[in-house]
Amino acid sequence: MPRQFFPASDRSELTVSMSLRQNASIHATEAEAKRLESILSADPDVDHYSTYVGRGAIRFILTFDVQLANPFFAQFVIVAKDFERRERLQKKLEQVLAEQFPDVVARVSPLELGPPVGWPLQYRIMGPDKDEVRRLSLEFAQILASDARTRHVHYDWMEPARQVRVKVDQDEARRLGVSSRALAAVLNAAVTGSAVTQLRDDIYLVNVVARATDSERASFEALSAIQVPTPSGRMVPLLQFATFSEEQEFPLVWRRDRVPSLTVRADVVAGVLPDEVVGALAPKVAEFAAKLPQRYQLETGGMYEESQLSSASVFAVIPLMIVLMLATMMMMLVSFRRLAMVVVLLPPGLIGVVLALLVFNQPLGFVAILGILALIGMIAKNAVILVVQIEIRSRGGARRPRGGHGVRDRTDASDDAGGVLDRARAHPHRAHGVLGSDGVRDHGRAAGRHVVDAGAAAGAVRRGVRQGRREGGGAGLRLTAATAMSIDDARKQAPADGTEWLDIRVGELRQLFNAMDPAPFRERDIDPNAETYIVEWAQEVRAGRPLGLVVHLARERAAPEAASMLRESVDDYFRRRAVATRARLRRLFRVGRVSLVIGLAFLVVALALGEFLAGLLSKESWSWVAKESLVIGGWVALWRPLEIFLYDWWPIRAEARMYDRLGEMDVRLVDAAAPTAEAAA
Repeated sequence: MPRQFFPASDRSELTVSMSLRQNASIHATEAEAKRLESILSADPDVDHYSTYVGRGAIRFILTFDVQLANPFFAQFVIVAKDFERRERLQKKLEQVLAEQFPDVVARVSPLELGPPVGWPLQYRIMGPDKDEVRRLSLEFAQILASDARTRHVHYDWMEPARQVRVKVDQDEARRLGVSSRALAAVLNAAVTGSAVTQLRDDIYLVNVVARATDSERASFEALSAIQVPTPSGRMVPLLQFATFSEEQEFPLVWRRDRVPSLTVRADVVAGVLPDEVVGALAPKVAEFAAKLPQRYQLETGGMYEESQLSSASVFAVIPLMIVLMLATMMMMLVSFRRLAMVVVLLPPGLIGVVLALLVFNQPLGFVAILGILALIGMIAKNAVILVVQIEIRSRGGARRPRGGHGVRDRTDASDDAGGVLDRARAHPHRAHGVLGSDGVRDHGRAAGRHVVDAGAAAGAVRRGVRQGRREGGGAGLRLTAATAMSIDDARKQAPADGTEWLDIRVGELRQLFNAMDPAPFRERDIDPNAETYIVEWAQEVRAGRPLGLVVHLARERAAPEAASMLRESVDDYFRRRAVATRARLRRLFRVGRVSLVIGLAFLVVALALGEFLAGLLSKESWSWVAKESLVIGGWVALWRPLEIFLYDWWPIRAEARMYDRLGEMDVRLVDAAAPTAEAAA
């Protein structure tokens, strides 16, 4: 898949950069700019344009690549009439510049959307000696030009210019009383000119510059004849104490880290991405860099470098982003299983991204990477909502109260009961419904759990239904001890669901509950010793296996409704404990969130105060100790939220799940009259 930093702008502007030889004057640059202006004025695709000679255009957009002021540089900002005409105008200008401006290094380009780069292909050669850097750059330019996808290979500085060096005989100048500063002022006035006054042009002040004529400064003989004033009032010719010589020198030298750096720059042909050319030239570039002399190095710049820097700045915060996202989702979901479900849903989102880029032949650029990160966040958000909604629906649809699913119309209660009992007689192993005083009641047991109910004699059940009908449905149906069966027989007829059973023997049923609890029997708490015994047993049972509790009465006979009351009391008690445990977990998370805010605020204050003290007491030896102490104290302040969100919450969550299991366990009762029989209601 091709890669791209930022796509080109779709605006109608074009920029044309023109660079003459670096020793060219501003007049030569202005002449070339006027030639191009005449071409633009006659082009019907141009709406308007602006010209900048000796400098680059002003920054009218944030991503504009601003150029330094140089006499050999000119720049045009051209506004086409529309996007289609901009494309056509760009091709025409490239052809015109190649044919009619052969001595000018020109580039026609639309505006950039990303960080300003300029020429897309740039390679920097750095070293201590300017001449050696120049020689190496000429060799590397051949490698860059060998690729057919590159064009306009040039350098940011290369051409030397003639320089006039003045050698002053300081002994003779001191004898005449002429200082080097006075001599520099005379030469500057003659060659460059000095401002003698100013004229006002509207709101502008224009300098009036006085300098020698061209004939007086065009040769060494004319310069040697310049008269220099002395402190005594005499005029002395410059030839008396100074000589002139001609040398070559680079008028412009770029440096990086104070080391001369020459950049070989180039453009790519239309339809080619710079990263493709950089990747194709990478082996040759590496081979050339390996052969460089010591203290010389080659670096890749341009669009490739900016892309790497921008991507690195984004990827540097991705781990922190992932940690914060996972921590936030963990706080919302409070379950590793749900968090894993959300994380698993994230990678499939990349399938659509890759498919869309391939189908539309679009490169994977910096903007696309940001879009992928945003898409991952949206997928995570939707996945969290979906998982939470599934949990809510599953709890509301699959779980029913043990006490029933509501009171039905008493007129239809006995008919419904008859239908249930007909199905129970045909399929005893699947029956799990019993009748109570409020009609048909479904205890929510899984099929086969209440085999005692299914094993009731069909005749006794039918007689109970008739009795309920004669009483108008108000009396309902009660299963007495005569319908009970032995625990061994019940377990034999139960399906092989792997239920773990716990037998508890008490003298009386009330011994199983807390005698100090004044609540009614159905709402009374279980005795603490019995609860501890049951919970410790349940913790040893492998997760996922059903639980069952058998209570044996040693000294009393169970009432007909005792088994039902016992089951409801035990189930309701453990359900209340599960609700209370989850409430405790919510309070813990609330404390954790408040502690996190307090800890972060204290950390920020500690860091700011440490920096303030370090700047205030920079000369003190113990300022470092004060700063580091505040920093350590700020981080230590986060120990409480870290302890809560890393360690304290999951044991409470496990405890709530344990109470959920105990709230769903099968509870049975065996009275003293029949030690091997179970009484069920």
